[in-house]
Amino acid sequence: MVVIEGVGRRLDPTINIWALAQPLIEEWMRSHFGPRATLERAAADVMQALRRLPRLIDNLLVVLEGERQRAEQADEVASTEARRWRPGFSEVIAVLALIAAIVAWWH
Repeated sequence: MVVIEGVGRRLDPTINIWALAQPLIEEWMRSHFGPRATLERAAADVMQALRRLPRLIDNLLVVLEGERQRAEQADEVASTEARRWRPGFSEVIAVLALIAAIVAWWH
């Protein structure tokens, strides 16, 4: 606009390029930023979101399935550790008493 104004002033020193461009700029603003354009952009955004929705749901299901599998694996590990025999206090005392009896008998 500044370059056009400079050229216009050389051709006609009384020209006001901003006054000449005002109708064009107003129309451009209305077509790009007016209520109708805003609604059209919002509708396009909603349509794009609706097109992405099935992929979003699929990704969510994949994540949930992975979480379920991790939870099952954690449960399996926990149950495996629970099934593994760990000597309790009474078993340790019994084994020590047995060793003490064997050592006493041996001598």
